[in-house]
Amino acid sequence: MFGASNVRGLVVVGLVCLSCGGARQQILGQPVHQQVAVVVHISEEVNQADEAGGVAQLVETVEAGLKDHGMLSEVYTASDDHPPPPRIDLNVLFWSERSTTSRQLDGAAMALAPLGIVGLVIGPRNRMIVDCKVFLSADGKPSMNKRFDAGGFTISPDEAAAGSNAGSEILSALFAKNSALAAHSTSDL
Repeated sequence: MFGASNVRGLVVVGLVCLSCGGARQQILGQPVHQQVAVVVHISEEVNQADEAGGVAQLVETVEAGLKDHGMLSEVYTASDDHPPPPRIDLNVLFWSERSTTSRQLDGAAMALAPLGIVGLVIGPRNRMIVDCKVFLSADGKPSMNKRFDAGGFTISPDEAAAGSNAGSEILSALFAKNSALAAHSTSDL
């Protein structure tokens, strides 16, 4: 079936493929060779206010980004969950989704647009503030400790857009080309 040269060729191709995938499996410029724990904590205020699923969107965005970079993840939500590194802690401090009134006023503004009357409701909406800590070594010191403030004055019809935006900002910090530099600055809070 397979000759010795064919087997050697398959082994070489397999090793090359593994090494290519391994280059993508990095967080903050550091190689990651195991499943990444994503620990999610939310304030009581966020828990009560999140009807549109902004926190779920945040987590889904982070999980998808890790998967796109060849890393599996597991989500932990219990307050006493402290899995070993590599670990990403997401502490959702604030989340304000668009209010019903805001949506209705935007709808009215769109209806008035043909008449030349255009306006948007002023004020922050669909905003999420997340403290993110990344632990890559067992020494207990975070490799990154940064606050992300996403959303704000968006006019996106997606009720959970701030969660997706926050997740994208976090992923950009984790996978930036100059992540090695980011790994050395432990706090932006």
